[in-house]
Order: sequence, then structure tokens, then C-alpha cells
Amino acid sequence: MDLYERIRELCDERGVSFRKVERETGIGHGSINRWHDQMPKADSLQKVADYLDVSVPYLLGTEQIRKGYYLDPEVSRIARILKNRPELKVLFDASKNVRKEDIELVAEMIERFSKKD
Repeated sequence: MDLYERIRELCDERGVSFRKVERETGIGHGSINRWHDQMPKADSLQKVADYLDVSVPYLLGTEQIRKGYYLDPEVSRIARILKNRPELKVLFDASKNVRKEDIELVAEMIERFSKKD
């Protein structure tokens, strides 16, 4: 499986289009389709890997283990925000299919509890 096919598979699993990935990562329209025949710039490849919550080596096929946990890239993004903000860290059970709304609710609750009036 080549880079293009691996990205296609990950997008299909997550229910996102190439266009959505391109738009949300800031890479050019049609970029991923061109990766079928040419190698992308390293920064573009990293942005797509981060968005899809996998490693660059996984996308390139040199590593078979995914680094990511969440299937929904938006949930992954929110979880990274929670992880990177110590005041928002909380112990909570999550599964690969956790809903974006659930994580946003947890983040909002913690924000409200941590505000000092």
C-alpha cells in the first residue's frame, strides 16, 4: 500500500474527504491527489499525519503501528488540547468512538470549575 492509498484508507475510516483534510490542515487543494505520483513536502505530510492522528512513518509504510487512538480527527484534536493544557487534564474513560460533543462537554465543565470568581 502506498502513501496515497494509506491516506485514502484513513480518510475512509474517519469519514472525511481529501478536500476536508486539505482545508483543515492548510495544504493546497488537490495536494493529496498529487501524492499518488509525487512525494509531498515534509511539512505537508506532517500536517496530514497529525490530522489523521498517525505517524509519518505509518503514512509512508515504514511503520505498521498507528500512533493514534481516536478515529475522529476532531476528537483527536480536542484531546490533544486537553492533554497540553494542565488545567484541563482530567481522568476520563474514552473509546475510539468517543463523540466530539462529549469531549467538548468535559472540557467546558472543567473550564467552568477551574474559573475563580
